[in-house]
Amino acid sequence: MTEALAELGGSEGGRWSDPAEVVHGADLRARLTAEHIPPGSSVMDLGAGARRLGSALPPGGKYLPVDLVRFAKADEILDLNQRHFPEQAVDVVAAVELLQYIHDVPALLEHCAAAAPNLIVIYPLAAVGDDIEARRAQGWFNDFDEDAMIDMLTAAGWKISTRQPAAESDIFVCHRDTRIPA
Repeated sequence: MTEALAELGGSEGGRWSDPAEVVHGADLRARLTAEHIPPGSSVMDLGAGARRLGSALPPGGKYLPVDLVRFAKADEILDLNQRHFPEQAVDVVAAVELLQYIHDVPALLEHCAAAAPNLIVIYPLAAVGDDIEARRAQGWFNDFDEDAMIDMLTAAGWKISTRQPAAESDIFVCHRDTRIPA
């Protein structure tokens, strides 16, 4: 299924209609992400799923959940693999365990840079010797290692301010310089 979707550039909506696929580890990922978001921030949560990040955020901000399917009430239902993206500016874009399901990650990172000065990504980096078939069995379309992820973030205009382990993935807290050159 994953290989067929990769060829077509499609998304697997059926997987995301299953609550078990959406909630496993979501509370931990939400807490790790929320630790990097200042109170009062507006946050676009790409691949919001069960909206755990919204519950973990500091008070006083605005939360915009975006997802492929309506698992829970969401403000935006979009297919990011079809290059649909919300036309809204926010303080932070969160892509938590999402990029492995995206075909054109560089394009999505550029959309994120146009929407916000801050980005938080959690991604399961590939390593030498990883079982690629096992990654495909999870529905993952890509296998970026550390260098490839850093290169893509940098090419899209992001500067990594913090990087740390996040369960079986890595968290990248990024910002872009929004100052106007003199």
